[in-house]
Parts: sequence; structure tokens; C-alpha cells
Amino acid sequence: MAKMKKIAVFVGIMALGAAVLGGTQYAMKATSSTEFCVSCHSMTHPQAEWEGSVHFFQP
Repeated sequence: MAKMKKIAVFVGIMALGAAVLGGTQYAMKATSSTEFCVSCHSMTHPQAEWEGSVHFFQP
């Protein structure tokens, strides 16, 4: 029974790690857009300046 408990704990830790990794990836993707940043900061002038610069159009 002790071996089964160790396996269950290991599987639980792996599942928790996968969930945390997946959640982190989702949050990074959801918050890395220009629209998200502009939605809660007053960035209209800096955004227009940035979009007109060479840094915005890099491939």
C-alpha cells in the first residue's frame, strides 16, 4: 500500500504541475496583446507613437 500511495502522490504532483503550466501559458497568451495593455492603461498617445516606429513593424 505504501508503494501505491507514493505513486498516487507522484501522479497528483505531476497533474498539479501540468495544470499550473497550462494556466500560466493561458494567462501569458491572454495578456500579451496590445489590446489588453491599452484596455486598462491610458496609452493612446504612446500606442500611436509605438505603432509609427520601426520597432512595431519588425518581422
